[in-house]
Amino acid sequence: VEWARKSLLQPETQIWGNCMLVAGLSHLDRPDDAQQAAQVLLAKKPDFTCEFARTNLPIWEEKFQARCIDGLRMAGIPVN
Repeated sequence: VEWARKSLLQPETQIWGNCMLVAGLSHLDRPDDAQQAAQVLLAKKPDFTCEFARTNLPIWEEKFQARCIDGLRMAGIPVN
């Protein structure tokens, strides 16, 4: 979560820093913070979905990607 927040300070982060923040907060059992971060992510990219993340997330390790997607889903990011 700390590094995700730091990445948001970098202009080239695009949406992926927000994505990691949402997933991290979800897995730290901070649902209110995760949902708030999810709203920020969806404000930046309203059509963001778990499927979009699965297809475009720059993470190739399948287990880590699955955990990220699960965290997004837990925070209320639409599946499709």
